[in-house]
Amino acid sequence: MQFQDTSDKQALAKLVPTLMGFAKVAEGLANRFKGAVLWGTVSGGVAAVWLAFFAHSVWHASTAVTVGVGVVLAVPAMVAGWCWSVLDDAVGMPQRIADWVQRAKLYAGDAKERLQGAKPSGGRFKDLWQLGGLTVELAMMGGDARDLLGLVGGTLALTNPVFLFALIGSGLAIGLVDLGGFIAGLFYLFR
Repeated sequence: MQFQDTSDKQALAKLVPTLMGFAKVAEGLANRFKGAVLWGTVSGGVAAVWLAFFAHSVWHASTAVTVGVGVVLAVPAMVAGWCWSVLDDAVGMPQRIADWVQRAKLYAGDAKERLQGAKPSGGRFKDLWQLGGLTVELAMMGGDARDLLGLVGGTLALTNPVFLFALIGSGLAIGLVDLGGFIAGLFYLFR
């Protein structure tokens, strides 16, 4: 049992620096690109709405066609918005991981104190009470582990090539939608 405890501690000692390294890289990427992605999301959404309005007002398209054009042209902005939310989750992740490690140490210390302080001769009610407290501590540690998976899991999309292709593809599509909106604006002004 002692060997298992030691190997778990060694695994955790290797995992935390790896997670912190990933978190720092992810936060750096997020800080660098988050503003540009947000700008693309907003400009793509506005251009999509403008082009739908343009199709309705100038070409007298039906409402169904107008809504369809607006939705199709807004897809790149929605993809960019998803990318922005992934980048936004990465901001502050190193601090959240450090806070998680501190909470896990506190829970582990509390659980260890409860185990060491448990006295089997204290009576059944007292033993059940101590066991209940220990169970709550272990459940809280499990909840925190789930929180850590949520912290890291959401930003793991940054390592997926599909995320990169989605970001680049939506950026190019937003550029085309913005260009189309600009041309439509000039046409609308000078018609």
